[in-house]
Amino acid sequence: MADKARAFKDGHIYHVMTMGQNTMPSYARQITAIERWAIIDYVRALQRSQAPTAEDLATSGGAIGKAGDLSTTSGAVRKPSNAK
Repeated sequence: MADKARAFKDGHIYHVMTMGQNTMPSYARQITAIERWAIIDYVRALQRSQAPTAEDLATSGGAIGKAGDLSTTSGAVRKPSNAK
């Protein structure tokens, strides 16, 4: 299941957190939209830290971002283009 979940698109993860799926309830009332995107960014950063690509290492100067930095270079939390 972990490999399958790793392949989920960001928009799918956002949708599941918002609407729930199977036995997982919706978290829309507990977690704001911005917080949901931040959680997705955090999970993706954790995934990259466990298996960084050459591009990750080249763009970060050898480190994967600063601890707790979930924002884009503009300072805004990103929203993927495939999100509704």
